[in-house]
Parts: sequence; structure tokens; C-alpha cells
Amino acid sequence: MERKGKIGLLLSIYLRKPSLVWFVANSCIPLYNYNYTHQIMRAIEKIKTVTIRGNRYNFVVKKLRIARGLTEHPATKHKTVYIDSRERGKELLATLIDEFIHCAMWEIQNDVVDEISDDIADALWRCGVRFQDEHQ
Repeated sequence: MERKGKIGLLLSIYLRKPSLVWFVANSCIPLYNYNYTHQIMRAIEKIKTVTIRGNRYNFVVKKLRIARGLTEHPATKHKTVYIDSRERGKELLATLIDEFIHCAMWEIQNDVVDEISDDIADALWRCGVRFQDEHQ
């Protein structure tokens, strides 16, 4: 236990984010950090449009009541992708992938898109993909 604590402390000093990293059984588990997660959402909120398969979508981050994310039909004149501002970590990654798949292939059933996006998010998360502080 003492060795893991020293490794975690050394890594957190190196990363300059002492409250973000905690080691258990040689695996890294990110902990919730209010300032860090809000910096990520502020960076994402700066995005105004995304283009998927040649279609431009407005991109809006706001508090949603009924879903983690929503995408309007591609035939809509001012189509928009909405992302819930409370999303964090792997769930945010899965939501972004899910909504972008809907933008690319609207005709796929939602349960299939949900499964694909969760699987891709899990795989990317296991590969080490994380949101980074924009100032690093």
C-alpha cells in the first residue's frame, strides 16, 4: 500500500493535478474535480458548429431534461446537436460519439447507436483517451 501511495503521489506531482489521480492495484482511476471538469465543459461550450459527412450542425451544450444528448434530423434547416452540460468523463465521450453517429447515419436505430457508442467509448477509455485541461 505504501508503494502505491508514493507512485500516485509522484504521478500527481508530475501531472500538477494532485486531486485527479489515485492508484489502486496498478490502475489509474480519475477522481471528480469540480474545477477540472468545468474547464473541460467550458472548452467544449466554445464549439459552435460541427461538420459530419458534409452536413453542418449547430453545437449546443446545455442542461437537458430528457436525455444525455439530442440530434435534430439532418433535413432540418438549422439542425443542432445538444449535449447535456452535466456529462463528465467516459459518459461525455459516449454521448459525443452517440450524437455524432446520429449525424453521420440518421437511419440507424437508436438502440444500435447506443450500443456502438458505449462500446467505442469503453474501448477508447481503456486505450487512455481522456479530456485534458485546455491549458496543458
